[in-house]
Amino acid sequence: VIWAATVMALVLANGGSQGPEWTDFLGIVCLMIIDSTINFI
Repeated sequence: VIWAATVMALVLANGGSQGPEWTDFLGIVCLMIIDSTINFI
């Protein structure tokens, strides 16, 4: 659910027509990987 919310937030924050900012995208992906790792442990 959190992954879907993240994708929707990226799409809606950028107006849907243009691509996401690479810095924002990489930052969010890194945070999601860290979150998944912590939840896995």
